[in-house]
This record gives sequence, structure tokens and C-alpha cells, in this order.
Amino acid sequence: MDSIAEVDGYFEKVLESDDYKSATDSVRRQMENKLRKATSNLVKHHQSIYRKIKILSYGSTIRIFTSNCYLCLQIVIGITIFLKAEFVVKLKYGTMLLGLSMYEFVYNEIGQRLENEGEEIRMALYGSSWFVKPSWYRKALQIMMLRSNRLPRLGFLNIFSLNRKNKAEVMRAAYGYFNFLNEFS
Repeated sequence: MDSIAEVDGYFEKVLESDDYKSATDSVRRQMENKLRKATSNLVKHHQSIYRKIKILSYGSTIRIFTSNCYLCLQIVIGITIFLKAEFVVKLKYGTMLLGLSMYEFVYNEIGQRLENEGEEIRMALYGSSWFVKPSWYRKALQIMMLRSNRLPRLGFLNIFSLNRKNKAEVMRAAYGYFNFLNEFS
């Protein structure tokens, strides 16, 4: 079982089944042990996701910083040359600007997708019918809910993060630098 909805459905099926209601205490304990195992696997998987995202974010901090600075600088230079050069050079740098913009879009869309999936996990946890479950399940769910309040994010020291907002900030900064350079030339 991989998702919260699957574990939730499995709980409903077991706890509301006639086999569970009419079972002896030892059979009920066996059934509950299976539910505990499924819940344990879900918690471990959830923990693994957040741990790997943290490691990935830490490992990519310098890449994110340098990539954002490089893209911003390249866009400024490309726009400046595009506006002041001949047609062939304009065509060359216009193509470069289009390529850089597409790269920036794809690059940030990966981080945005990660944040969206983190939000989906959080909403699935909050949408779970936890109130009819045993207390041990509610405790595990609360731990996952607390962890999910902080969305998974790839970024650089909370300055840059890979998402659509970052793309807009890089483009806005490039436009601002271009206007600054344009004033003095």
C-alpha cells in the first residue's frame, strides 16, 4: 500500500467487516497488527520522502544560486544586445533568450511540481477519516500532519526556491538590471 487513501480504505474494509466484528480477541489483534504494519510502512515512506528532499535541497543549494544568477545575467546581456545590434545578431540573441526562458521555465517547474505534490500529500492527510480510527493510528497521522505542514521545497537558504514565483523574480530582476544598464548607456 503506497498512499494514504489506500491505507484509509484498508482500515475501513477491515474495521467494518463482519469477520472483524465477530472475531475473537487474538484474531482481532492479528488483523490490527496488519493495520499497524501498513501504517508503519506509510509513516516510513512519508519520512523517507521528506528526508530525501532535504538531502536533495542541501546538495543543490549552490547549483540553484549560481543558476539563478547566471540566467539573470544572461537574460540582461541578451536583451541589451538584442536591442542594440543588427538583424542577424538580434536573431541569434533572440533565439538565445527564448532558449534561456524555456530552460528557466522547465528548471523551476520541477520544483513547483514537488511543492504541488507536497500539498496533495498534506490535503490527503487532513482529508483522512481519522476520528473513527484507533488512537495509535491517530498519533501516527498527527506526526505526518506536523511534518507535512512544511512543504517540500528545493531552494537556497530560503532566498531562492525552485517554483514559479522564483521564475518571476528572476525575470523581474533581469528586467530591472536591464533598465538600470539602459539608463547609463
